[in-house]
Amino acid sequence: MQMEAKHIVPIKSETDTSTEEENTHEFTYVEYGGVSPKELERRLHELLEERQRKRIRELECALEHTKKKLLEKEMEVTWWKDTARLISLHASEANSSLSR
Repeated sequence: MQMEAKHIVPIKSETDTSTEEENTHEFTYVEYGGVSPKELERRLHELLEERQRKRIRELECALEHTKKKLLEKEMEVTWWKDTARLISLHASEANSSLSR
């Protein structure tokens, strides 16, 4: 199966009075199976914005998960400190009762 070439045909508006340099960006594109450069740029911008939003959501979720894990670790550290304090207290009470 042979592929057909896609053509871009710039058509200058008859009412356009801008300079030639400005005209390079003011063409209306008639394309076979495609879109204009401005439309492509707009779509690319939307795609990049959506990807950035998605990445931000992913990072926010990861941050929340990490905060939760940090809180759990802080609670574990507190538990170990309390346990060590109790063991130390009981050990010192046991030693003082043995030395009497």
